[in-house]
Amino acid sequence: MKDSSVKHVLSVFTIFVVSMVVTVIMHTYDGKYFTDSIKLASVQGGEIFFTDGYTSSATLFKPLFEFFKFVGVSFPDFTSDLASLYFVSLFFLMMFWSLITLIHFKYSYGVQVKQYLLLFVVALILSPFMAVITKEIIYVCLIFPALYFYNSLSNKTFIFIIFGVTVLYSLLGRSYYFLYAFLLVFVFFYRKKPIRIFVLSIALIIVVGPKIYPYFEVTLQYTKSGEFLQHTNTWIKDIFNNSTYDGFVLNVLLNTLRIFFPIELFLMGVKYWVPAIFMIYVNFYALKVFLSLRKVVDVYSEKYIFMVFFSSVAVLTFNVAQGLFEPDYGSVLRHKLNILFFIIILFSYERKRFENFVRGRLA
Repeated sequence: MKDSSVKHVLSVFTIFVVSMVVTVIMHTYDGKYFTDSIKLASVQGGEIFFTDGYTSSATLFKPLFEFFKFVGVSFPDFTSDLASLYFVSLFFLMMFWSLITLIHFKYSYGVQVKQYLLLFVVALILSPFMAVITKEIIYVCLIFPALYFYNSLSNKTFIFIIFGVTVLYSLLGRSYYFLYAFLLVFVFFYRKKPIRIFVLSIALIIVVGPKIYPYFEVTLQYTKSGEFLQHTNTWIKDIFNNSTYDGFVLNVLLNTLRIFFPIELFLMGVKYWVPAIFMIYVNFYALKVFLSLRKVVDVYSEKYIFMVFFSSVAVLTFNVAQGLFEPDYGSVLRHKLNILFFIIILFSYERKRFENFVRGRLA
């Protein structure tokens, strides 16, 4: 084995150990990480499509739940037994990190400190969200094959697959992923024409917005009045009256901007500083790559360059969808799991390779 390969393996293994330690500490002292897990474990299941996210996820997880029972896990009340809790936590943690490691190695070009620093921060702040029964693993598994086998796909086919699986995921009770799928394609193909994006966005707000506003308003009110707010201290409070369409639009725009730059987290306590820095840096980095390459990248570009640029689009547009449907800093952080592969790819770029590509396209 080459020295670089040894360094890769040892570095990732060390980060995984850190991930396990962080998970044990956080799960021991804070039960909020199991809120969704307990609900998923208690749902009986039923329809997969056109239902709520818990019912569809519980139905898909049913074979896994049967496996847990078979190996002796106290289920569904797995949190009442320490051995059962650790088994479930380790199972999902290993599943996530196995997929993360494969994507990391696939897009690694030499041992870059930047990439490993990213994984270390991910281990610190996202591991407790990985090591639970979570709906996020479904979307992660849906997009993984396209990202891992991208060399065998044309860029257009890759876009079609990501769009398709994202729409499919939206049918599993996560309706706002349909908007995310639309934004992915819309922003990518209109990346060179920001004025057109702006004009079309204003047109949507004026023409389509009033027709779909009642649905959004009801959805937000349901979220705010439900159990969700009992388990979060990071909900983004609206500045304007959300019961009017004008106020709703202004709140969406401001909340999206606040998600892009979550400076408020610094005022909520020291424990939020690292997540805040992480989210701000990732968003700035994605915006930098998008602005640098939007005029020179297209569906015929070199696959690696295309993938990094597409990842910047995925990160940026996901924030917009999040700001519309679930403006909560804690949820934004947890849902970073869904776009974590894109973040890893985004941070894998080689500067010289990019500079040579840009010079070649602009020559």
